[in-house]
Amino acid sequence: EVSYVLDDLSGKEKSIASLQVELHDAVSRRDQLLQEVHDLNDWKESARQNINNLQSESTLDASEIDRLVRELSQRKKEVSDLQSSIVNLEIMVAEKISTISELSGILKSKEDEIFSLRSEVDAFEKKEITVTQEIDQLHEQNTTASNIRSDLEAKLHEESHNAVTFRQE
Repeated sequence: EVSYVLDDLSGKEKSIASLQVELHDAVSRRDQLLQEVHDLNDWKESARQNINNLQSESTLDASEIDRLVRELSQRKKEVSDLQSSIVNLEIMVAEKISTISELSGILKSKEDEIFSLRSEVDAFEKKEITVTQEIDQLHEQNTTASNIRSDLEAKLHEESHNAVTFRQE
């Protein structure tokens, strides 16, 4: 049972380690996406200023302004997509944290169970030592009793022999 619990505990520890790696990867990806959003916002602001400057200079033709507006619209869509990805990653991170917490609780429970089993094993081993000592004592007492019996039988035999010899005389 201890072996089963230890194997199960090892599996839980591996699952936690794997989830922690996934969590770290997800956080790294989220940070990367946040940086991309920041960069796109910077580019968007720069494009706005360029459009404003170009409009104020009145030297731009309408097609260049339309191109910049389309590009700005495309960047806004990219920013929106990245923000959606960040939200999804944050949900995934929260789920991973919840799973890690749950597995940590299971791990703690298994550790408590192992401690309890070890206590039972220790108690059994102490009882086994006591029983072994009692068996050794009984064996010694049995040997002593056997020796006493042999001595008494020898004396009885000698007395019996002496009695027979005495009668014959």
